[in-house]
Amino acid sequence: MLLRFARRYGDQAIDKLVGEYGGHIPTRNLHFIMGTVAAHPRTFIVIGLLRSGFDPAEFAKQSDLFK
Repeated sequence: MLLRFARRYGDQAIDKLVGEYGGHIPTRNLHFIMGTVAAHPRTFIVIGLLRSGFDPAEFAKQSDLFK
């Protein structure tokens, strides 16, 4: 992703990534997809990111239904 941003934004690529991952993505209910590597089956690494369109505030309201 960094190379794509570097081609698109040039010297401002890092600033764009910081804005995306520091500001925009956390508001989109971010989940980390974890996995292992065959050589190290007991070590987990982040292999992807899942961003849902659901508002995290809506999930917070749902917990009140079961109290």
